[in-house]
Amino acid sequence: MTPATLRHRFAAALRTPTLPFVVAFSLRMFLLWVIHRERDAHQFLFFPTSYETWNVAWSMAQGNGFSSPLAGMQGPTAWVAPVYSWMIAMGLKLSHNDSYAVMVFCLSLNSLMSALTCWPIYGIGEKIGSHEIGLASAWTWVFLPTAVMFPLEWLWDPSFSAFFLAVLIYWTLDLPEAQSVLPWAAYGALWGVTLLMNPALGALFPFLLFWLAQHRWRVHLPWVRQGAAAILLFVLILTPWTVRNYLAFGKLVPIKDNFGLELWIGNNPDVKRSTTLDHHPVGNHPEMQKLLLLGEARYMEVKQREAVEFIETHPRFFLKSVLDRFVDTWTGMGDVPLDRWVGALRIGTAYIWFTSSLSLLSFAGLFLTWRSFGWEAGPIWFAPLIFPITCYLTRGDLRHRHPIDPVLAVLAVCALARAGSFVLRRNLAQTPSSTLQVN
Repeated sequence: MTPATLRHRFAAALRTPTLPFVVAFSLRMFLLWVIHRERDAHQFLFFPTSYETWNVAWSMAQGNGFSSPLAGMQGPTAWVAPVYSWMIAMGLKLSHNDSYAVMVFCLSLNSLMSALTCWPIYGIGEKIGSHEIGLASAWTWVFLPTAVMFPLEWLWDPSFSAFFLAVLIYWTLDLPEAQSVLPWAAYGALWGVTLLMNPALGALFPFLLFWLAQHRWRVHLPWVRQGAAAILLFVLILTPWTVRNYLAFGKLVPIKDNFGLELWIGNNPDVKRSTTLDHHPVGNHPEMQKLLLLGEARYMEVKQREAVEFIETHPRFFLKSVLDRFVDTWTGMGDVPLDRWVGALRIGTAYIWFTSSLSLLSFAGLFLTWRSFGWEAGPIWFAPLIFPITCYLTRGDLRHRHPIDPVLAVLAVCALARAGSFVLRRNLAQTPSSTLQVN
């Protein structure tokens, strides 16, 4: 292979998402090594957070099934979605219950999924902008603070959820012309798997499916069989876990059942700003006793009813809390007093400023994308408009918002590209044309 060929291939590689992926994965794995290079270091300040998910995984690894999400609880549970706990349990089985090895294993997988997200981000950016916007969006993801922190901070699903949703949004933009029902069936199946990882993402499924059907209907392409295939596979993927929950609780629980508690934590008389974790059974003995007395399913029903009653009797308080959670979701203010890593690194002010700036740029990009493409860009603006509604109702932290961060990165780059283009055109317009002088 000649040097010229090598240079050509290297230059070509620089224009693909491969290099951002390599840099992103290397950066996250380097930080993982720095934090946990000594076996005892993980016991201290930067130990990743995973409570209910880890407890359920440990229960499975001990042969007790999908159960026991909190210390002192026994019996089957639907407190958490199953996929991430299954992954931890698999690691525990393979490592003979070596917690340190499993932690490194799961954080490595988190880092891999976060790095892989560069590819669908690039695809989305290229679809709504250009190759350059797609590449710039991928590089933005490489160094985005939450995309670097969360894979290492949470033994939970945020990095997986961000990857799956980015893939689904890219696939939605790419799917309308597919004639065979097979890609549509696979699309529905991936949605099912995604909801078994993070059910909150299901809020987007009907909107994206409607967008696909309406897009095909407008251009006189068949859509009924394709949509039915997607829905059928979606239902088939979710059915076994739903049946398991029905047999365990005697009621319909499609994936998980803790929404009532989350709603109550964000909507009760003791909420000072957006949420109060003091009402969670983990740190509240009376609530734990109530949970043990009623059982999980009945306890969640009671908490949801109490939350709804409080909302109905305190509408102004509820609206204020929703506004507070809206602000927290888009500024990160709610994370500063609660996030151990933000506190340990003393980056609270920078965290808020960066998150707020990203949000403003993303909404500017959303507006510009809507003006340029209208309904054709529906899958892009569905994500930031619809998905955070659950955050506004329960708790507004960036971990729960993280699944839409890939879309926000693309929109922010679109806004910056448009602003840069405007400034360049303005400068060119103000530059006097040179005149050739002939003596």
